[in-house]
Amino acid sequence: GEAHFVHKNKDTQQLAVLAIFLTVSDIGNESNEWDEYANIASQLTKTDDKTKCVLNLSRLMQMKHTEFYRYEGSLTSPPC
Repeated sequence: GEAHFVHKNKDTQQLAVLAIFLTVSDIGNESNEWDEYANIASQLTKTDDKTKCVLNLSRLMQMKHTEFYRYEGSLTSPPC
């Protein structure tokens, strides 16, 4: 799976998108942060639904934060 987090700067209106690839496993690396995310996400049932919430991305990711790809381009969701 994949999760996308879209961040918007209030002053400049610029966007940053963080995409995390997910793998489901039985290994006990559970995170209460993902439970909170799943609870919030389950309430978004329509295409244009939005929410604001506070999540700790470090706890969500639980992995090396030094390995990533960065590129400039269009958004992954409308308006593209």
